[in-house]
Amino acid sequence: MIPLIMRLRVRKTGRKAVNLWLPVILALIPVILLLIAIFPLVLVASLLARIGGQGGMVLRLYALLFVVLFMMSGLRIEVGRPEDEFAIILQ
Repeated sequence: MIPLIMRLRVRKTGRKAVNLWLPVILALIPVILLLIAIFPLVLVASLLARIGGQGGMVLRLYALLFVVLFMMSGLRIEVGRPEDEFAIILQ
């Protein structure tokens, strides 16, 4: 599933945590549309590269980009010390 919302959480020692909610889906829709629009060019490039033996790899890399994009949901990145925290959470 595509991540719809990204939450940035910053917490400092002795202070209240700050949460910032960003709609990631608004940025991903143009990216997905661009990937779909570029697909015919990728297909032609893979057919031309097939002559050299690398055409299958071009198509696999394109498919891998979609897999990575769709598997980002649930990703959680936390950085910091125990008393200070910075987190990026994709939901």
